[in-house]
Amino acid sequence: MRHFPLWLAALPVLMAGCSGTNQKPAKPLTAAEHDTWFPIGAGAVHALDTPTADGPIACESCHRSQVVQEITCVGCHRHPTAPVEGHDINESLHLGAPDFRAKVPAGASATEQSQGCLSCHPAGKRLLDPFPHQGIPTGQGTWCRVCHDVDRAFAALPLTGFTHADVGTTDCGACHVTSSWKGASNVPSTAYDPTSDVTVDALTPAWSGPVIVSVSPDPQVLHMTMNHGTRALSAGVLQSCDLCHAQASLGSYSPGVMHWSLTTIDAGQPSTCGDCHGAVPQGFVGDLDPNRTPSSGPMRHDAVSWSSGAPTATKLVTQDCSVCHRAPDDQVPATWEFANGRDDAGARFHDSLGAAGLAQPGSCIDCHANTRPTGTVTTASFSFDHSSVLGDCKDCHASTSTWSGAKFHTSGAPAPATCLPCHASERPASTAGWVGPYAQSPFDYGTNAAGVTHGDGLDCAQCHPGPGTGTWGVNQNWRGGRFDHAPGSVADTTCITCHSTQRPDLLSPPMNPGFDHATNGASDCVGCHQATLARGSFVNLLPIPGGDWRGGTT
Repeated sequence: MRHFPLWLAALPVLMAGCSGTNQKPAKPLTAAEHDTWFPIGAGAVHALDTPTADGPIACESCHRSQVVQEITCVGCHRHPTAPVEGHDINESLHLGAPDFRAKVPAGASATEQSQGCLSCHPAGKRLLDPFPHQGIPTGQGTWCRVCHDVDRAFAALPLTGFTHADVGTTDCGACHVTSSWKGASNVPSTAYDPTSDVTVDALTPAWSGPVIVSVSPDPQVLHMTMNHGTRALSAGVLQSCDLCHAQASLGSYSPGVMHWSLTTIDAGQPSTCGDCHGAVPQGFVGDLDPNRTPSSGPMRHDAVSWSSGAPTATKLVTQDCSVCHRAPDDQVPATWEFANGRDDAGARFHDSLGAAGLAQPGSCIDCHANTRPTGTVTTASFSFDHSSVLGDCKDCHASTSTWSGAKFHTSGAPAPATCLPCHASERPASTAGWVGPYAQSPFDYGTNAAGVTHGDGLDCAQCHPGPGTGTWGVNQNWRGGRFDHAPGSVADTTCITCHSTQRPDLLSPPMNPGFDHATNGASDCVGCHQATLARGSFVNLLPIPGGDWRGGTT
């Protein structure tokens, strides 16, 4: 005779308070009173009115006949009795309970099975939560799918934005640990083969403000990691471990060869690299360029933008490796030295960005501070000393490939304090193109007989405070230039350095009649015209061309 729990004998009394019976209750039975034997109150697993697939839990959910003792668990917990894909789900759920079959024998009635369930789960709860999955093999076969596949008894909650169908027939345990479905933590995301490591001879720069004063060797080993959860490869490729791991069937996963293996099945190389290879070298890399001072490679993957003469935290190289680099395969080793799609040219950053239609960086100095010329750059029209200007290259150079077409005085830029360091060779030698009141050459515009140049060799900025009525870098015209002839200026000591060609000839009334400057006034003007110095009436202060020179004495 099969025994059943003693508390079942009390169920006729309990059922007296439930609907659906013909017995008249002696008094109403509350949920709290029912909880003494089996919790159905608020917060319980089997609380009355809890929604289920078959509707809210009611008394009839468990007591399905007039015989109150006939309790059924399998009415709701109807696990398949036939094996699913070769596995008995009940056996799978109770691998940690070796006496499960003795308590719930195959072929027993629903009541007998339920009594067996209640003998271990008297409160209707799991013995362990979360389910421990004891003895259930993971990562092989279809064990997880027996319970957790779509429409199965314990279907797993899909991840938003991720279609598990894309994974193919891979078992859940191949990616997920059984204690939590959050994150595919069984998937190696940082695995790497040491034989595929890339050694890089990098150089770390030392700075003094915006100037690189030295570089020091910084050898680095980059692991070519393999993220087995990458979306850059199809699920079919990732499903076949033995494609890349020749001894996977023996439980050995080293070495693993991915890129070459793809060529064997004509799968094509991945279009991106960064999803697997997150490591990038730090410092300058590439062949040493003797035109850099100090000498270094041309590329810094860790370069940042500069602002107000200081580096920021904004990365400049954010593009995927594949923009510049050709991926390794059976022909090209993992050196990253070749350009994307080519094995006859080295990878180049700016050229690759242009070919891909991507924007160039908005800052140059972090990579190009040591490309500034150390001496004076001289062209046909000007000379420029870069040591006097240590700003970002982009401030002047629109082209970072040829560095041509540079404009220092851009539109809206302030007027410089000096011009001679760059523009000493640009003094005018004629009045061609002059505008304004001085178009008639009020002073020696070229080099005079004494060898004095335009402006007496003074800095252009002393007479020209800006670009004239034009705009820097566009149409500067130097209009408005004016030398200060005020008392106390250099005009008090000499005139002849700028005005040797403007000495008048024989004067006539009302001036000094009979005075010939060519024979009697060949010395400096200020030697005779002290009255002009006192008045400060050099230039057009009276309606007399050239100024008021009255009162000259020999």
